[in-house]
Amino acid sequence: MPFPPGATVYTFAPAGVSFVRVLSEGDTFTPWFFPETQYTADPVLGGTQVYLDIGSDSVATLTMRGLVLTDNDRAALKNARALTGVLSNTRPRTATATLVKASPIDGPTNQRWIELVFVLRP
Repeated sequence: MPFPPGATVYTFAPAGVSFVRVLSEGDTFTPWFFPETQYTADPVLGGTQVYLDIGSDSVATLTMRGLVLTDNDRAALKNARALTGVLSNTRPRTATATLVKASPIDGPTNQRWIELVFVLRP
């Protein structure tokens, strides 16, 4: 069974496996590693001004439920946990990431799901 037409296909090079992100109706998700600027707002005591302290950028983890085509693909992703390598997709986006979680999930018959968490690497 191939991936659904038009689906964004992800590949994690160290595992040599491709997968698609599983979505439920109404799901929202972060599509990729995007930076967010850290900040602190400090109001002046008794005043109307607020000082804004701009900090560094941070990047959240990329978490998704993936669907693979075979049990061997799911096992390969599970065994690639703690490996760092190229994560890419067909959008096209590419980044160096470490796979920190790869937990198989039981899904409907013939659905091979796996919970994946990637951390962006410099």
